[in-house]
Amino acid sequence: IISAFLVCGGLFVKDDTAKKALKTQGYTHIHIEDKKWAFIGTRGCGIWDAAKFEANAVNPIGKNVNVNVCVSWPFTSAVIRTE
Repeated sequence: IISAFLVCGGLFVKDDTAKKALKTQGYTHIHIEDKKWAFIGTRGCGIWDAAKFEANAVNPIGKNVNVNVCVSWPFTSAVIRTE
């Protein structure tokens, strides 16, 4: 049951978690492009992450960038990874 939750837990992570992390770091004009929730550890995030959000936003210095936000289990923290 626990392994099933670890694999499918990302289904329950909302876009707002990624948006909040980006806003906190000074990003604006945030648009979530995609969400991945399966095999996150093989998609550029950590093995304990539950979801990966791919976003387009304006960074704090005004440049339009693509970023990834990895949300960990149990959805308490997020890491922003730039491309």
